[in-house]
Amino acid sequence: MTTPAADPDAGLWVTPAAWRDEWKDAPSDDARARRVLRAAQDQCEAFARPLAAGTAVPAAFELAVLYQARDLAQAPGRDVSSDTMVGAEGYAIRVRPLSAVVKALLRPKRAHGGVG
Repeated sequence: MTTPAADPDAGLWVTPAAWRDEWKDAPSDDARARRVLRAAQDQCEAFARPLAAGTAVPAAFELAVLYQARDLAQAPGRDVSSDTMVGAEGYAIRVRPLSAVVKALLRPKRAHGGVG
């Protein structure tokens, strides 16, 4: 008797196939795509408002992961002289914070009060 293989996309808000549907330059290798998507999702989950157990993942959260994953995937090819670098003398770390768009998708500002 064989044990069925675990779903490699289990727990992902966005699958590699869905990412490629949205962005033509997404990695074609599923393993690399999953690694980037998991990192992006981890970052988004750390910033997002908590979801109640059993609550469906909002579409805005999925979109935030898509945008953050794209940003992470493009990071290695960016200009090393940019202001997103920390370090000196050829040894530097590229800082990839969540963009304002990703933050707004995860924690939208809500109007408070009213006029009148």
